[in-house]
Amino acid sequence: MARRPLTQRDGQAAGRRTVARECRNLTIEGLRGFSAAAVICYHVHNMAIKGEYFHPNHSPIVNSLVRSLGRFGVLMFFMISGYLIVQSLVKYDSIPRFLKHRVWRIYPVFTPLHLIMFTLGPWQGYEWMGALKHSLPQYALQFFSNLLLLPGIFRLPIAQRNAWSLSYEFAFYVISCLFFFAATRRAHCGWRLLSLVTGLAASVGVLRYHPIAAYFLIGVALFLTGNATASHRAARRVPGFAGLLFLALAFFTYAQGWLLASLILSLPFFFTVVHQTGWLARFLQTRPLLGLGTISYSLYLIHPFVLDAARAVVRSLAPRLPSDALALALFAILGVGGAIVAATILYRSVEVDFTSRLLRRERPTPNGPRSRVGAPGAGMEGYQWR
Repeated sequence: MARRPLTQRDGQAAGRRTVARECRNLTIEGLRGFSAAAVICYHVHNMAIKGEYFHPNHSPIVNSLVRSLGRFGVLMFFMISGYLIVQSLVKYDSIPRFLKHRVWRIYPVFTPLHLIMFTLGPWQGYEWMGALKHSLPQYALQFFSNLLLLPGIFRLPIAQRNAWSLSYEFAFYVISCLFFFAATRRAHCGWRLLSLVTGLAASVGVLRYHPIAAYFLIGVALFLTGNATASHRAARRVPGFAGLLFLALAFFTYAQGWLLASLILSLPFFFTVVHQTGWLARFLQTRPLLGLGTISYSLYLIHPFVLDAARAVVRSLAPRLPSDALALALFAILGVGGAIVAATILYRSVEVDFTSRLLRRERPTPNGPRSRVGAPGAGMEGYQWR
């Protein structure tokens, strides 16, 4: 079969793909995969305890480390968001377009799972949701509060347990927009001042009640400093092992409850990620982690559903299994393998085929200062304040 001759449109599409690959920070993509793996490891461990395949009293140190690893995995997602969300705001140069982009990125994956929870949860008596089938007003209240991602930042019942981090994400989006509006000279000084004060008040409130939200500031700080830190003489002399060392120190100080120390140590760790330097960057750029990073959002949301199904399968087979160790291994293989398959399907069908088509017309133009900001570590260079 003869090949179709290449057209000018084909050449333009190939050029856009080349630019996208050049601007893409593979180390951040790999860190997404590493963070997702840490969260899944925690949930496998936690569900294995509930299924009585693993007894935490036998290995209290392992139990403590795995729990801390899962939580720190979410905090690494916060660092990534702190960097990329501010970059995205500057790139789009429009708060409505930015928010529309974020809504279309989050909700097409979240909404079907939300509907599943509120369809099956009340009638299967899942945790607190069993009481909802007796009260339509309460059902509606919880349905819409969870749909708007309020549980997490606010102390409300949550249906999808791991969606609490999305509540933090949306709060960060709103606060970022307030500061962005205050920084750009597009409105009367009074409105900008009001936006700045509101942003500061919201930041203080969130950090007061949710101190772990401070990990967003790691990414924000590294984006805003941008090329200034990358071009500094000391930055070019970072030892290869520095990223691994600071990651380990940031994690262990967090596991000990020393939040401020962990935040300080996270700065040099994330610096090596943003600027793709050292042994850690090479590790994060391996194919398995890049693959997990690509599907990380779908994987983060879908894996609890798959793990729950895998636990039900193993529970039915438990009487025929000779040991808890075999039950644990079977649960981990079925759960993790099934979660990756389900996330890949969800990613391709929803994030790529559905969402990307919707957003295709919303992407920033490749001309002007916006495209310069898209490069990793660009900071505020190339952005023209008005």
